[in-house]
Amino acid sequence: MSFRDVHLYRMYARQPNNLFPLSRLMTHGITQGRYNMLGGQNEPVREWTDHVIMYFGRGVLLQELYLTPERMREDLWRALGTTVKWAKAREAILTRVQMIGGDPAQGQPYGFIHWQGRKGVWVLRNPSPEQARLAVAISQTTGYLGGPEELHGAITYPYLAPLPEPVVPGKECEVALPPASVVVVEVRPESWGKPALEPAADARGRGTVTASGGTLRMSLSGEIRAREAQNTRLYVVLRQGATGKVNIVCEAATGRRSASGAGWQLEVLEINPSQKRMQAMVDLPSGRDKPFASRRGKVEAWLVYEVRAEPTQIEKPPADLPWAIGEGWRRRSLKLLDCKLPLEGRVQEMTPEQFGEIAAARLHLEVFGVNGSQYADKWILLNGTRLGRVPLNDQGNLDQWEEKTIELTPEQVKTLKSENALVFTNETGDCYKVRNLALAVQLRDGTWVESEWDEGIYCSVDNWLHTEGRVFEGGKSPSIILRLRLRTK
Repeated sequence: MSFRDVHLYRMYARQPNNLFPLSRLMTHGITQGRYNMLGGQNEPVREWTDHVIMYFGRGVLLQELYLTPERMREDLWRALGTTVKWAKAREAILTRVQMIGGDPAQGQPYGFIHWQGRKGVWVLRNPSPEQARLAVAISQTTGYLGGPEELHGAITYPYLAPLPEPVVPGKECEVALPPASVVVVEVRPESWGKPALEPAADARGRGTVTASGGTLRMSLSGEIRAREAQNTRLYVVLRQGATGKVNIVCEAATGRRSASGAGWQLEVLEINPSQKRMQAMVDLPSGRDKPFASRRGKVEAWLVYEVRAEPTQIEKPPADLPWAIGEGWRRRSLKLLDCKLPLEGRVQEMTPEQFGEIAAARLHLEVFGVNGSQYADKWILLNGTRLGRVPLNDQGNLDQWEEKTIELTPEQVKTLKSENALVFTNETGDCYKVRNLALAVQLRDGTWVESEWDEGIYCSVDNWLHTEGRVFEGGKSPSIILRLRLRTK
């Protein structure tokens, strides 16, 4: 879901003047086959159903199914069949689509909203394990062309519940989004009935991280105090490059799943539903075998669970609603831990002998606005010699910070000193800037030693919309010193 929506966000949310309708795009369809199971062998039916809802809820008109029938269980057919009927009954509404909200790549809530007159369908998603709220503007900018009269909304997936407040044209309507969830809201002129009281989020817990002898260990404990709970999960999230082998010991766990991407790693433990209390010990990657991990390492832990809720009656429910798979339950989450990983156990200096035997080296930087083509020939000088061109920004993400690393050649490694001078050039007159500079060198035993970090911002031109920090002079940045620490005794 995130992979597709990150691309749609770049095309339609960051470039709102895109005149090609989102509904006319083709994205590969729903896949559940022997040769490709996107959710894996043990994907929960709720996650499959969320995926199906999002596929049709984007409003894409070319709809494809890649299914191996013997892979489809009865509950998967039910989720797919009810969603197809729902989407076909609302096809005229779903084809008029606007993407709203934040960046899926950053775990921010977002969604797709559709209007036909005074009727609307909002398909909203919260990718994060943290509960969130998303504001939906009821205006022409988001496709609403109806009158000024008050409207009414109801959640029709994953459960049935009228919204607590009316939907007022010209204003924003805030929708509460449970953690790691997809929510469908339908809007109409008629009332849906009286909202029900939401159950309390009744849980407590905590976590700590300790470092000893080069090992990082996280201790977690949690307790759900509600009378009934289900679908309890422990989320361990490693961010900003602090990825690697993770060992988790939890007696209450019944299964484990993993996912990873650029700079992040997710471990999910399924917790026995009969266990209201949970304790876990997690051995984390220390970062000794990764460059730049000391500054970037971050870990989060969440307890995600569902508590019993009273079913809600809605008045005159429309036909062909999706399967209300979460009816009678509400998803909640509790943050157990959110911290930077400790630095103990990571090598931050080396002996002169180790310095003479460096096996590899890398440069870390973040870039903003770096163009290619006729602007490509901008250089990084290390100790007076060319290290390489300034790395380009992703052309779809030109005006935002992007993290880059450059691997030094064996010849360039030999030019390193304890104090290294870094200079950026701008022969082409490009408008760009860099920040967060550091060197990392690898010792013969595989561990990495980092230089001191330079967190300043260096900008190639003055009087640019994004100018900040120290401005280049004569087409060059000031000399930036990156020091590698040598042990004197």
